[in-house]
Amino acid sequence: MPRWRLALLLGPGLLVGGAIGNVVGVVGARRTARRLRLPHELDGLVQPLDAATDAEPLRLLTLGDSAMAGDGIQDPDLTLPRQVASQLAAATTRSVVVEQRAVSGHTTVDVAGQLVPPPQPAPDVIVVSAGVNDGLKRRPLQTIRQDTVDMVRAIRAAAPDARIVLVGAPDLRYAPALPQPLRRLVGWLTGRVGRAQAGWLAEHGVDVVEIGTPASDFGPDGFHPGPTATPTIAGWIVDRLT
Repeated sequence: MPRWRLALLLGPGLLVGGAIGNVVGVVGARRTARRLRLPHELDGLVQPLDAATDAEPLRLLTLGDSAMAGDGIQDPDLTLPRQVASQLAAATTRSVVVEQRAVSGHTTVDVAGQLVPPPQPAPDVIVVSAGVNDGLKRRPLQTIRQDTVDMVRAIRAAAPDARIVLVGAPDLRYAPALPQPLRRLVGWLTGRVGRAQAGWLAEHGVDVVEIGTPASDFGPDGFHPGPTATPTIAGWIVDRLT
């Protein structure tokens, strides 16, 4: 049989098999993350080691997806909300009250619709992790753009005086939990979102911390940022804030 005919016959099967492998890999990674994640209690007060002022505590609200929920992290102090709070406290010499609202698998639409109702009292800083699940669900890029802007507008309406930082979607092409060769496809789907987010939000007063393409520092689930990555990402966030 000519090779071109063989390719036509096998092509759809390979695509279907690849798609199934992709879904199985992502689902497996998420299940592993849920199994590894402890029921973290992340809300509370974080104090600097050496408080230089008697100022009121800063109020930090963290919103988003599994990265902000602490998936794959077993030590609550190494989760992203806690790391941002502790590094912000150290940088400002002020206590930080952190509140976490995050759900694994949430998209930008989910964050805007389910997590944004205004907290009381109002936060000084809001850090959001959203976009990677939009990419994983293969939503059109223009749709993600509009939903990201709408999410920011909803956050701004709920907390008009807060400083907002978005943690950009990472390019997951090296995530060890994902099967090859579709790891590249997943990386492209998530990476294109992360690369575009800063441009989308430049006019809306939102800093975007670009994660880029991490080649290591994944957690035990091989999918989420690990305990050595979260302090680094938190440092980038706090650099933007201070």
